[in-house]
Amino acid sequence: MAKVEKVFDETASGGRWDRPVLHRMIEQLRAGDIVIVWKLDPLSRIVARHRQDIA
Repeated sequence: MAKVEKVFDETASGGRWDRPVLHRMIEQLRAGDIVIVWKLDPLSRIVARHRQDIA
């Protein structure tokens, strides 16, 4: 079982792309990292819209 090395807690609301914590997490991702999202509601809309920016 893998251990959690970092936790990012975003407090911005709504389906906006201007989420500083999300951007900080994306900048720190490395190949092989696994991201677990606890609540998908607004984040799923953002990722669906901007997945080419993240990939």
